[in-house]
Amino acid sequence: GVNPALHQATILDIPRDTGMNIPGHGVDKVNASHSFGGPRLQADTISAVVGVPIPYVIDTDFDGFIGMVNDLGGLTVNVPIRMQDSFSGADFQPGVQKLNGNQALAYARNRHQFPNSDLTRTQNQGYLILQALTQFRAENTGPIPTLGLLADLSRHAKLDGIGLKDLYALGRLGLSIDPNQVKNVLVPVA
Repeated sequence: GVNPALHQATILDIPRDTGMNIPGHGVDKVNASHSFGGPRLQADTISAVVGVPIPYVIDTDFDGFIGMVNDLGGLTVNVPIRMQDSFSGADFQPGVQKLNGNQALAYARNRHQFPNSDLTRTQNQGYLILQALTQFRAENTGPIPTLGLLADLSRHAKLDGIGLKDLYALGRLGLSIDPNQVKNVLVPVA
């Protein structure tokens, strides 16, 4: 969610196994909504739970994610601890490093080494979004570079409910927000 008046935003991290009522399918894991009806049903499911309409959906897959990160020339992150997970392919020493698309995907998927598994993974995914915003703001602040970012996005993702004009406005709004003014909030789970 974005509050343009306050120049603040919130990333709502919802773990994939969170139970929700999926319209037409009963209660199931939130990620099942994507399997049942794609990104629009998943957005509608989450919208019903949080009580806020979600008019725009941007959806990508692993290849799209890898492509976006590679198009950016990599993503700089600060790995907080030794990350090693044979399931995701994560194998990182602690410290600041630039990850290519495959490495960023491994970072984003890493969960088996953490005691709270999917909760840490979900927060790490929010962290990657914040790092991307930080990098976008440092490298691409003008209107023309924003169009370049949107071209990369459109090559690697599917858009639902949003046209190019609104996507450009949303991109400019996102770039106007200081990443330090974005909260990365994990939805409490039982």
